[in-house]
Amino acid sequence: MHTLSHHLRQAPERPIDRLRTRSCVAQIAHTARVNGGPDHELNCVYFMQLGGLDFVLASIADTQLPSSFRTNMALILWFLGFSEIRFRVSLEKGGLPILVDVLKNHQEDLDFCFNALGTLWGYLDFEDVQRKSIELGMLDAVLPLFDKGNDSVSESFFAHITGVILCWSFNAQCRKTLLQKGALEKLYWVLDNCSHISEHYIAVLAIAQLLPEEALPNNNGLQRLQTFLDNNNYMDVALDQRSMVWLFMEPFVKMTDSRFVQVQRIGAFSLAVLMQKDENRRKMVAEEYIERLSCLRWSPDATVRLFAQYACDSWNTNNNSNNSNNSNNSNNSNNSNNSN
Repeated sequence: MHTLSHHLRQAPERPIDRLRTRSCVAQIAHTARVNGGPDHELNCVYFMQLGGLDFVLASIADTQLPSSFRTNMALILWFLGFSEIRFRVSLEKGGLPILVDVLKNHQEDLDFCFNALGTLWGYLDFEDVQRKSIELGMLDAVLPLFDKGNDSVSESFFAHITGVILCWSFNAQCRKTLLQKGALEKLYWVLDNCSHISEHYIAVLAIAQLLPEEALPNNNGLQRLQTFLDNNNYMDVALDQRSMVWLFMEPFVKMTDSRFVQVQRIGAFSLAVLMQKDENRRKMVAEEYIERLSCLRWSPDATVRLFAQYACDSWNTNNNSNNSNNSNNSNNSNNSNNSN
């Protein structure tokens, strides 16, 4: 059986047709599911070159198509993400209003909503999209989904909903609206009713963003942040979050500037988690936050200092390892040249 990448290499240079896309749906979903796999990037590039993205978006929006097919198309769109460029291309082609309409009009089809939320979470990494999505009514469509959960819904569903709340909470212009609409209470609900560490971690990150916006911060909320820190190890969270993709490090760093020490601690904890992944370390360098991270080791708060030290240790260990590998590669190259 040929792989999807083989099919796409052999495909004609023309927009992909519905028949071909229908026949490839299962293979696309199977192959692209492994983010970062050897064929994932290649499959995405070929698929988009063939006009697949246009077809996928049109299919999701086409109410005459079977719901199951549209749900699969939303899954493919999600798998085409994990890339700032592809998210932007998808947005330029009208992906945001199409997916917001899915949430508005298919509240009972949780699989369809789940797949749409996967892409929307990626869209909301961009500040301009955060504001636009609320204008389109996405927040009003997301909040009721917290009440749709039942025993047949995986906790990943709530991680998606909480994830989009988190992205909105990164935006100062969106935080007031979130508080007015009752988002904070929904996040408390996640902590009380979900058991997985991923849902809890995303929820406390969002709570840490929202609490300082209140005129009189909720002491119960601040205590919930501390309870999370007392009950969880940053390495366990890092292991759970190993497949999570964040486009920007700035929101996490900014938490360490909060006037509330509990929020500072959550920020430092998140940096310790993020620094376990090479991709995030590169982003910290690109965004010029390594010096800021180092300075956190002299924070007045002992907990912030501890997590900052964990983060710096990870950075130093991996940076030294990379330098050592580069040095060895250079020496091997020089030895090879000398031998010649």
